[in-house]
Amino acid sequence: MVGSGPNLTDPLMQPKTAALDWLTRLWRLAGARRTFLILVIPLILGLAAAVFLPQSPQPLAAPDTAAYQRSLQQLAAAYGALGSVWLTLGFFAIGQAAWLRLVLAALAVHNLVRLADQCLLWIHLRRPTLDSPLPPSGLAVSEVRVPTTAAAAADLILTELRSRFRQVISGAAPPVDGGEDQRIAIHATRGAWGAVGNILSYLGPVLIILALFISEQAGWSEDHIQLAPGETWQSRFHPGFSLTAGDIGSASQITVSLGAQTAVVSIGPRAAAAPGGARLIPAGSGPALQVSVNDSNGRALTLRPLTGGSQSVQQSVLFDRPQIEQSLALPLRSQVLRVVYYPNLPEQGYTGPVFLAQAFALGEDAPIFSAFLEENGQTTVNDPATQDAFHLKGVRFVQLDAVFDPGLPFALAGGLLTLCGLLMAQAKSPTRAWAWLVGRADETIVTLALLGSGPWTRAELAALQDALAGMTAERGQPTSDLAQDAGAVSAGA
Repeated sequence: MVGSGPNLTDPLMQPKTAALDWLTRLWRLAGARRTFLILVIPLILGLAAAVFLPQSPQPLAAPDTAAYQRSLQQLAAAYGALGSVWLTLGFFAIGQAAWLRLVLAALAVHNLVRLADQCLLWIHLRRPTLDSPLPPSGLAVSEVRVPTTAAAAADLILTELRSRFRQVISGAAPPVDGGEDQRIAIHATRGAWGAVGNILSYLGPVLIILALFISEQAGWSEDHIQLAPGETWQSRFHPGFSLTAGDIGSASQITVSLGAQTAVVSIGPRAAAAPGGARLIPAGSGPALQVSVNDSNGRALTLRPLTGGSQSVQQSVLFDRPQIEQSLALPLRSQVLRVVYYPNLPEQGYTGPVFLAQAFALGEDAPIFSAFLEENGQTTVNDPATQDAFHLKGVRFVQLDAVFDPGLPFALAGGLLTLCGLLMAQAKSPTRAWAWLVGRADETIVTLALLGSGPWTRAELAALQDALAGMTAERGQPTSDLAQDAGAVSAGA
């Protein structure tokens, strides 16, 4: 396409008389690669702190509670004076450090600026114009003088560029100030999909940072939830969210209630989705003994754990490790039920897991009764004095973590976009080429410029130089005096 543009003078040769306004300088600074490197250093430092230093768990409500601060102080005390410095920098709760949040916010701004630049690049690649502004950096430039007319040199350059670039446009302008110089400009582009890849690779990290913000503001998690069959757990911070255990085994049946919404979730070795976007993550299981007591009239008696907890007519004694003694109080009878779990008890004839249950009256050393119960078994033992019936049943309990992370979809989408973008940008690298020709009576001065990266850019620039040098050799001129490489005018930001 040949036509006349508004200004076809070589922009590299024009004097830069107008200073950049402050907004343009700020924009270029925000999107510069050195800015990215400056921001990555503290980010790497924060990640290293999270890996090598113990982290205090973040409380779900009131992160400034006294207990939370005490846990931070205890972690710092193990490192002496250096621990106080790390505590001040937030290294023991890196996810809550204000400086890290500022770094992430600055990285998001940097990526948004780079994303906008890549969108503009995509427009220039799809619809190139002769007067489109040159990039502030990253151009590889060379000047070549050939003893031929500007039109002949332009035809050769157009032929070379059309074999390498998807879109090539050119235009001629009248001589400047009434002179006889002939001026021609050429602009070639390719790799629009590579620009799309760059857009995706910058959009992905922005989504990941947004996911972190959403998860912090709206997400929650509760761990160490232990449930035996029939037990119900209520969230402390989300009263409408509760779990009720059904059968516990290789696949545990958990009824999840969220307000008026109820669903039964089967939890195996992997996490399971629950209503409302929550996830239930299995964290282990173990043996448990369910205990209930009825008097001689069949009335249920209340039991209460000695270690603290609410009293109820049925209690589940959980064992996360063997040979740990646990006790229940029977207040109405002033009795204590002692329960121990053994992985095996060969001296009593049990080669597999077994529970030992003993009832004691307060102040007495001799047990009222002793009973052994194999895992997954059940039995009833009577108190000879009161005729109370102790019902014992061996079951399993499951331990869960409940997590609601609304930012997870954004993080997954961001990671996928970043990966796809990098692959696209690598496969179709966006490249732009310019040529400005000034034809004089005995020669044509050709200024070549390529925007790209890597050895391919230098190879293509050398190929254009070689083609012009070949034209010179055909006219009998020494090529060594004609192709002069000016090198890179500016390095990548």
